[in-house]
Amino acid sequence: MKKFLLPLTAALLLSPSALADHQDMNLGQISPDTVCLDQVVYYNGDKQDPAQEAQLKKVLKGLAAKSSVGFNTTGKNCLAHGVFFVDSFKSDKGFYVYSIDFSLILNAAGIVAGYDETEEEPVEMELIVANPEIWNAGSFGYAESYSVLGKKSEAKLREYFELFQDTWQSAQEEHESEE
Repeated sequence: MKKFLLPLTAALLLSPSALADHQDMNLGQISPDTVCLDQVVYYNGDKQDPAQEAQLKKVLKGLAAKSSVGFNTTGKNCLAHGVFFVDSFKSDKGFYVYSIDFSLILNAAGIVAGYDETEEEPVEMELIVANPEIWNAGSFGYAESYSVLGKKSEAKLREYFELFQDTWQSAQEEHESEE
C-alpha cells in the first residue's frame, strides 16, 4: 500500500459518518454463518509482514470462534469476508504512522439502481458494484516503535471485533423485529 492512502484515510475518518445507520442496516440482512472473519493484511511501507499477519489472523479466528454470534470459521461458503488491514510506514522522525481498518466486504457484484435528478427529466441509472464494503471501522495514529505498532494493532483488532459483534447483534435484532 502506498503512503498517500494514509492521509486520505485520515481525512475520511475525521469526517462525520452519515453511513453508520446504513452500515448497521446492511448487517441485519446477512446470515452470520455466511460471514467469514479470516483475512488480515499488514503492510509496513511497501512490504507485507507475514509474521504480523499470521499473529493477527490467529487472534481474529480465535475471536470469531468464541463469538456467540456464530460466524463462519471454515472459510467456505462465504458471502462476505471480514478484512483487518494495517498500513504503516516509518516517518523521518523515527516513529510509525499507521492506518488500521476492519471492514466487511461482500464477495459478490450487484446492481445499484438510482435516478439522476440533475436533468429536467429524471434519468434512471444502473451501476454495477463489485465487492462493496458494507461495514467499516477504522483509525489512524502513530506508534513509537514497530513492536508498539504490533500491540496497538492487536488491541484495535479486539476493539473493532467487539464493535462489529455488538453492531451485528443489534442489527439482527432490529431486522427480526421488522419482520
